[in-house]
Formats: sequence, structure tokens, C-alpha cells
Amino acid sequence: MGAPAPARTGGLLSSGVSIKGDVVFRTELVIDGEVEGTIKSSGKLTVGQHSHIRGEIRAGSVTVQG
Repeated sequence: MGAPAPARTGGLLSSGVSIKGDVVFRTELVIDGEVEGTIKSSGKLTVGQHSHIRGEIRAGSVTVQG
């Protein structure tokens, strides 16, 4: 058996999920779905390869995959 997966410390907006409006989070968020609105945080945002974002992003750090 392999090593256990590391514990997730933040949230996940998975593929197939769609949000219209502001998204605010504190520590960490991975987005692989759709967001139409402003994303605000002092934490870490990861934009997945299947995500679609229309709006402004203000975050402490942003990683874009794909």
C-alpha cells in the first residue's frame, strides 16, 4: 500500500460546480469549476485546468494549472 494522501487544509470547488457572486476564503482554495464574480483572499488560490473564471481575483498567491 502507498502512503496516505496528505490532508487537505482548504476548500475545493470541483468540476461541474458553478457559482455566481463573490467568493471569499481565508487559507486555501482549489477551483476546478466555474466562478462568475470576485474572488478575494489573503490566502492561496489554485486555478485548476478545468476551471472557468470570469471576474477579478485578489489573493495572496495564485497558481494556475493548465
